[in-house]
Amino acid sequence: MIYQPVPYLDILIYEKISMPDGGLIALVDPLGDDWKTLYLGNHNIFRFDSEYRVIWQVSRVEDGYVNWESRHRHAKEIDPTCEGYLDRFRSMGNQFFERRPLPYRGPFHPRFEIVLFDEYKPGRLLGARTNWWGYDIDPETGVATCNGRQQK
Repeated sequence: MIYQPVPYLDILIYEKISMPDGGLIALVDPLGDDWKTLYLGNHNIFRFDSEYRVIWQVSRVEDGYVNWESRHRHAKEIDPTCEGYLDRFRSMGNQFFERRPLPYRGPFHPRFEIVLFDEYKPGRLLGARTNWWGYDIDPETGVATCNGRQQK
């Protein structure tokens, strides 16, 4: 664990992976005890350039998997003072990956294989997960797409 502070954002870098341009993608924690905002807590992966300027903050695509309205409502029923449901990213991959299609062999066989790489090249993805779901992050755009794999 790194715990490198980025004071102007009130965050600590918890895990990171280097990018070819000298920047990095980082999983972050709050600098203090709590997240400044619920949005920051639920979007706690950043891509920085080599000077620690933000290139992107992760955005989440969860169509068909996460019902945020229901989760926020339930969280507020439990604690009316809370801002809503917190489902931060808990871990991030330390290698990039590509999915390569496999020949179809039936409904119970994998449709693709995952090939890991130490270096980023366009088209490769980075894995991350919350308490409940797995995500594939596009390092160019910062879009984290829920891949439907539930975490246990």
